[in-house]
Amino acid sequence: MTRWLLIVLLLLPSLACAGQGLGPGPGYKTYGATGDSCTGALLFAAHMENDDDVTAGSPTGCSVGDTTIAKTGATYSSTQASDGTYSAYSTAENSSLVIASTNMDVSLVGTWCADVYYTNTVLRRVFTISATGPMGAIVYSAGANTMRSSYASENYTGSDTFPNDAWTRVCATWDATQSAGSDKLGTKVGANAWQTQTNRTLTSLGSNPATYYIGGAAFLYWPGYVDNIKLYSDYAHAE
Repeated sequence: MTRWLLIVLLLLPSLACAGQGLGPGPGYKTYGATGDSCTGALLFAAHMENDDDVTAGSPTGCSVGDTTIAKTGATYSSTQASDGTYSAYSTAENSSLVIASTNMDVSLVGTWCADVYYTNTVLRRVFTISATGPMGAIVYSAGANTMRSSYASENYTGSDTFPNDAWTRVCATWDATQSAGSDKLGTKVGANAWQTQTNRTLTSLGSNPATYYIGGAAFLYWPGYVDNIKLYSDYAHAE
C-alpha cells in the first residue's frame, strides 16, 4: 500500500506589510536583502512573484533542484501578499502548485513553513507529499482554526489557533529517523513556540515521491493565499 506524507499549515496574524492589509502580530522576513540562497538546511524557497520560476521577481526564491512551479488551478494574485507584490491564490477543488522533489528528499525528516491567508472554514491541505489518500495536512476549523501535521497513520494537532482573513507564518515538521516510540511530529503557528510530540512511531514512506504539492492534491485544496514558502531538511527548523 502506498505510503505518503501530507503537512497542512494554519495561520495566525502576521506583521502588516505596506498596502497588503495584513493582520497584527510579528513579521517573518525569512530572506536576505534581495532574496533567498538555498544553503544549509534550506532546500526550496518561493515568493510567488507572478512567475513560475522561483528565482525570478523580487524577493527571489531558490531551489537545490528544479526551480519551476507547475500550477494546477491556482493563480498568482496581487490582491494579497505577505512580501513582494504577489502571492499564490487557490479557490477551486484540486488547485495546487506542483514542484519536482529532485534533490529535496524530506520523506523522513523535514520542515515546511509558509505565510498563509485562510479564506474558508473547511478542512483543507496546504502542503502534500504524494497525491493519493486523505491523510495528514488538514486544517481543522471546528470553532477555532488549528494546525495538524500528519505522517502516514500518525498525526499531531497543535492547540494554537488563528483567525481567517489574516496573514500568518505557519510551519509543520516531522522526523521518522528515530527509534520506535521516539519519532517526532510538530506544528508552529505565528510567533508561538513549536508544539511537538516525541513519542511517536512513524512508518517510513519507503521512498521519496517525485512531486510535492503546495495546496491540494487528490480531492482537497487550500482556499486562500500562500506566500514566502520554505522547505527545510531538518526537524523543527528555527527561521
